[in-house]
Amino acid sequence: MLQNLNQRRLPKWDGLDRWTGGAMLALGLVLAYLVTTLDTTPPPGLKAKRAEAAALAISPEYAAKLKTAGQLLSVGNLDRLQPVLNELIAANPYQAEPLIMLADYHIRRQEPIAAMHAFRQALDLNLDYLEKKSPHYQGKKIRNTVREAEGAINTALAANPNDQARRESREEFRYMLRKLAGGCSD
Repeated sequence: MLQNLNQRRLPKWDGLDRWTGGAMLALGLVLAYLVTTLDTTPPPGLKAKRAEAAALAISPEYAAKLKTAGQLLSVGNLDRLQPVLNELIAANPYQAEPLIMLADYHIRRQEPIAAMHAFRQALDLNLDYLEKKSPHYQGKKIRNTVREAEGAINTALAANPNDQARRESREEFRYMLRKLAGGCSD
């Protein structure tokens, strides 16, 4: 057995092997140096800039109106809620929260097609409403509303097959099904 081990010698390293080994050793040393000297503290003004950006993103007036709208929705005062939501949507067209509240408003008024349209607008702005790990998750409510809208669209088309608005709603329904299939799996 010892004779077999003596016969299996490792080949001698040539110049390229030595150069490659030296380069890998040098790269490892540089990497170790960089990792140990890496400064993970943020620059001095970065925290202030982030806080300033967050404050600009949500103004106190917007937050107050959004809170008022939420309270009106929870109380069920739908007559006063509609103008507040319209004002919020007009003032902040790129915020999805008022559109979600508008969809809730339409759900309470038993208007599933209008609610589905509001949910679509909100999802186009922010897909976090379909992300299960997000605190904004609304996937089950959106899926149930889309199912109710499907029934309303089918009954309206059965009554009047030439209704162009309902045909467009059916296209929106199919779009929402694709969004739901890609966004959440309830």
